[in-house]
Amino acid sequence: MISVKFTDLSLDALPKTLAELLNYWRALSKGSIAPRWRDFDMLEIPSENLPLTMVKDVENDPRTYRYRFYGSKFAELNRKDLTGMATDDVAFPALARALKESLDDFVNGGRPRFYRVEFVSEFHIETAQHLFRLPISDDKKNVTAVVSVVFEHVKPDAYHKLIDNDLSA
Repeated sequence: MISVKFTDLSLDALPKTLAELLNYWRALSKGSIAPRWRDFDMLEIPSENLPLTMVKDVENDPRTYRYRFYGSKFAELNRKDLTGMATDDVAFPALARALKESLDDFVNGGRPRFYRVEFVSEFHIETAQHLFRLPISDDKKNVTAVVSVVFEHVKPDAYHKLIDNDLSA
């Protein structure tokens, strides 16, 4: 069984390129909860980070997170492209549960967040990544989409071992 843990980090610890993305997001927000999707230019995300970028639309009744954009490195890592699919469709159930809980907390908070995400198996195989999230609000009241950028990502072989161990349990 795999556990997935999200730990908040300070936005001050963002690498320079993602700190610049945060400043871009803040300028677009103009004091509101977040910019609208139509105003957010994905080309402002550093090109080296685009393959590990996701955009999730927030659907309500029931709350679901659907991938609008799923970077090519994620498709490689999860062995499938999840564009158009929900977070419930990710590689293994523990990650789906942790994502839902973390995204619910993020959407309710409505502010940029930076995390360390740890993947741990009962066999003590551990790997981690850093994740930066930005809210988008098309109605200027609620978070309607989430832009997520991952860096210092897990090694695919270690991640696949975790998935394979979880799926065979």
